[in-house]
Amino acid sequence: MSASPPKVTVENRPRGVVTVTLSRPEKSNALDREMLGLLAGAIAEAERDSATRVLVLRAAGKHFCAGADLSSSASDGSASGPTIVDVCMLLSRSTKPSIAVVHGACIGGGLALAACCDILLAASDAFFTIPEVRLGFAPGPLTAFFMQAIPPRALRRYLISGERIPADRALMLGLAHEVAAQEKIEATLDAVVEALLQGGPGAIGDGKRILRECEDLPLTRQTLDRLGADFDRRIRSPEALEGLASMREKRRPKWYP
Repeated sequence: MSASPPKVTVENRPRGVVTVTLSRPEKSNALDREMLGLLAGAIAEAERDSATRVLVLRAAGKHFCAGADLSSSASDGSASGPTIVDVCMLLSRSTKPSIAVVHGACIGGGLALAACCDILLAASDAFFTIPEVRLGFAPGPLTAFFMQAIPPRALRRYLISGERIPADRALMLGLAHEVAAQEKIEATLDAVVEALLQGGPGAIGDGKRILRECEDLPLTRQTLDRLGADFDRRIRSPEALEGLASMREKRRPKWYP
């Protein structure tokens, strides 16, 4: 009897680009406990590997992700292993720049995953929903991840109505950064990856950390002084010195693959 194909695949592409693909198309990539474990492992490994420069999250089949598989223990927390909240935290807190490439349906937990990526590229056929209220319950802790990508006033509407958010409206709301026709999505992804590879890996990680801190901290003189002292240290780092030298010498920095 042949083994079942993996529900999540990981491909190490040239130049440090790691592509993680949801591969359960027969279930519209609904997330079960096995998939969550594989996702957690892939994200953690990308975080540990200094060779990883960009993490791309995408999906096989007609849809990006139909959310939690409500027929499995992934939805009730009864089994061991990482939950959707654990995976979202790993993705949200990663120092590596991440890109979600979304097509078709992006629902519930799938939307939470996409919202945790730094950049969201949507094919023109993509749509997003938070349907939990139509099933009789609120999305609970996933709301915190939705708020990372959808403005609060807009989120209020879509969380309590369960309405679809088409790709063009997702772009208007800031949930999607770019929308492209299906035949142009690969070129759009390549352009964003190229832009990310031009930044210093350490600087990108620091930038993500500072953004999180600024979200959590009050805007006081003490906060700004602490961030300023951190900046003064970082601008003297080997990576920063290399970046400044490359600018003066009109060449690519050494971190560019």
